[in-house]
Amino acid sequence: MQCTEARSKLNTATSEQPYGVELREHLASCQLCQCYVEDEQLTRALQSWQVPGPDQAFLQQAMLRATRPIRNSATRKWSWLAATAASLALVGVLLSWMYSSELKNGPLPHLQMADAPSTQSVQRRVSIVIYSGDEQDAELSIALAENLELEGFAGQQTLTWNAHLTKGENLLSLPLLVHGEGGELQVTSRFAGRKHQVQLKVEAPRIKPLDSGIAKPNRPENRV
Repeated sequence: MQCTEARSKLNTATSEQPYGVELREHLASCQLCQCYVEDEQLTRALQSWQVPGPDQAFLQQAMLRATRPIRNSATRKWSWLAATAASLALVGVLLSWMYSSELKNGPLPHLQMADAPSTQSVQRRVSIVIYSGDEQDAELSIALAENLELEGFAGQQTLTWNAHLTKGENLLSLPLLVHGEGGELQVTSRFAGRKHQVQLKVEAPRIKPLDSGIAKPNRPENRV
């Protein structure tokens, strides 16, 4: 039996019609056809595997990463571009904070400094209210200082993605990680030749000693 005939029989062989005597004898003496059989068996095994589809969280993350930061090398400015001309304004920015690690119950040692910055990475959620006079699509961007990080996007100081705005107030909530003393967050909107820009300082909370010996973080009332 020739190799071409043997491989033809191998391709048509099934579990109900196993290899014949002549084919088995050829395989016992032909190393090339033995390798061919092993490759075919491996290929069929791989094709039979069921690959689970990505979950919803992965799809959302992939869609966001697909619109990677757009940087203008000439001006290096960041903007939100509205798709249609409509009334769009940044109404306000509200800051809230939350420690990335919970404070344990019980007294803490008194601090030597009257006002010492936290050395932990702190999570802050910045909520931006965008007012739109009409329903429209928009392109959103943010620019972060080196000590600021959008959760899930380490090392990316600029981010751009598309969003759909409804008529009225739209809330954009940004979960940030503040490293060290923090830094500046810049947001900009631009449409129909008009530009709106907001810059704010996002800082880590500071810890002061209290009479009870329990150290608690202050809640700054930063607003724009």
